[in-house]
Amino acid sequence: MRLTPFDVLIIGVLVYLLIRMALGSKRNGQKGPGGQGPDTRDGNPPQDQDTDPRRQATEAYKRAQQAWDMLRSDEQGQKPQIHSEDFEFDEVDFLAGAKLMCARIRESWDARDLDDLVQFCTPGAMQEFERRADSETRPPRAETLLINAGLVEVHAREDGMEEATVLYEILEKEPGSGVNRESREMWRFLRPTGDNSATWLLDGIRPVDDAGAITQ
Repeated sequence: MRLTPFDVLIIGVLVYLLIRMALGSKRNGQKGPGGQGPDTRDGNPPQDQDTDPRRQATEAYKRAQQAWDMLRSDEQGQKPQIHSEDFEFDEVDFLAGAKLMCARIRESWDARDLDDLVQFCTPGAMQEFERRADSETRPPRAETLLINAGLVEVHAREDGMEEATVLYEILEKEPGSGVNRESREMWRFLRPTGDNSATWLLDGIRPVDDAGAITQ
């Protein structure tokens, strides 16, 4: 049976949700004396390598990335594309990858894993992450429930780079309270113009308010 792009996407989402549910059950079941979990300096319970949420999320990302790569090779030429005299752009493929990259970058940033972030960011974006890591207090880790992505624009710049802007709508659960919170962010990605094999890199993030205005 041949899987459609929608089938592959649904499988990836289900795998991710099952992992998050399993990890949540393990965290709720690990209690210390008196029903209290062990205390740590960053407010998160200690985890070994087999139960570390970030390790599990990374494995889920790798499986989704492999599915995406197979999807690209299997369905090449069958998806709508944006054409111009300067470059060719596959919107469906791009948004599928943009969601994966958003989830991976958020996981890495929550863990303050700058070594992992560097492979997904331009030098300018990495400088901003490094500045924030040095100046901001690390908050408790929130649980990402849903990521939606929409393409705002894509164009070729005069400096030889393609620029794509994505509007993300992110639903996450506040740590400790169980309250769900929605946020919107505008992410800018870059890659060399005309190089379809090049990886899109994050170049900047701007929060968006409820009225649709960029707040930074």
